[in-house]
Amino acid sequence: MQAAPAFDGLSCLSVTQVLDVVFQAWVFVFGFGFIALVCVLDLNPLLLLLMLDQAG
Repeated sequence: MQAAPAFDGLSCLSVTQVLDVVFQAWVFVFGFGFIALVCVLDLNPLLLLLMLDQAG
């Protein structure tokens, strides 16, 4: 609880840190999903056609 008074001055920094963590998590999930997608498409190219058809 000793850091409570300092939290008011670091509120903006906290928001920045939270956004940074969220951004890093999103990049990690997107990157991992992309790698997994490439692996799956490498095994089944037809899946790419189905996904493009649904996206379109």
